Amino acid sequence: ARKRLFVSVSEQTAKDIVSLSRSTQKNAQVASCARLCVRMPQSKYINNLLKEGEENVEKVFMKGNEAIAEAAVRAGCRFFAGYPITPQNEIPEYLSRRLPELGGVFLQGESETASINMVCGAAAAGFRAMTSSSSPGISLKAEGISTLAGAALPAVIVDVARSGVGTGQILPGQNQYNVATKAAGHGGFKVIALAPSTVQEAVDLTYKAFDYADRDRNPVIVL
Repeated sequence: ARKRLFVSVSEQTAKDIVSLSRSTQKNAQVASCARLCVRMPQSKYINNLLKEGEENVEKVFMKGNEAIAEAAVRAGCRFFAGYPITPQNEIPEYLSRRLPELGGVFLQGESETASINMVCGAAAAGFRAMTSSSSPGISLKAEGISTLAGAALPAVIVDVARSGVGTGQILPGQNQYNVATKAAGHGGFKVIALAPSTVQEAVDLTYKAFDYADRDRNPVIVL
């Protein structure tokens, strides 16, 4: 009887694995279709500009934070919730103007904790959602990041890390490296952590962050 029970459990486990695999494939297909729908107008726009001539393409000088914010918008982000903290303030400042132009939603939460939970709700509703903060602010978002992972909700978290403890230096730093790569949230899961070293890389990796989040149904951190 014990042997039969063991076989039954093994058979059920195998069925669950197959079912999960099929579910993952469906999620990937849905994400792929959504990505095409979001990016199609942008692709047509870019193609038209190229046909008209390269001289017609506008060049804009932007800070890294502003470039990340614009890249997020072009990647399909339509919901942002955050709370002011140096040195990431240009991101919410930029998105507070940009998102309403596209029918998106910008919310300044009453705290970092409130902001990440707003992102959880937006992601659950099907929006491409993002939040940003800096080192101590990310610590306050830990529970929300764990919720995103536990509920299999895609979202992008931008961490413009700074050196020193929470009330210390406001200069950029790498203090969040271990948090992002080893122990995001409260553990039990891993996230993809992308670390751009130039403004152009920041733009490219922000695009990829949203794609990876949708593909894996998991939060992605941009450092």
